[in-house]
Amino acid sequence: MYMAKTDINTQIDSIDVSTIGTIDNANIFGEVERLAGDYGRVSELLLHATLAASHAKTRLDQLEGQIDLSVRQSCEVSGAKVTEPKIKSAVKATQSYVVAKSAVEEAEGRVDRCKAALKTLDKKERMLDILARFQIREFGINQRTQ
Repeated sequence: MYMAKTDINTQIDSIDVSTIGTIDNANIFGEVERLAGDYGRVSELLLHATLAASHAKTRLDQLEGQIDLSVRQSCEVSGAKVTEPKIKSAVKATQSYVVAKSAVEEAEGRVDRCKAALKTLDKKERMLDILARFQIREFGINQRTQ
């Protein structure tokens, strides 16, 4: 299934890790039914986010190499001494590098958001299991006492 990059980013950015783990105690079994869908949706978003982060890193590495080469060639033409700190500084000062670096950080942040959501859903699953067992046990006790 293909999803547009902006749609995926919007979906990831809309994940509220603080509320994804909330449980409606009045509807434990409904929560259990929704959990698999939520987990699958966030897992798919994590896949897309991880791929986007990998692409962003690759673009940053390519850009860094191009700028590095350009700086070396400029120094060679002008006769200036080429030093690694000078090249590194020139690369980091380039606007395109700053933009690409920011894109990597945003992409990695989306990966982290998805991972945090999955971790929260794992904890929710454990809590739902405990609550469902408790409700089943309570239902059995109430049935015997009636």
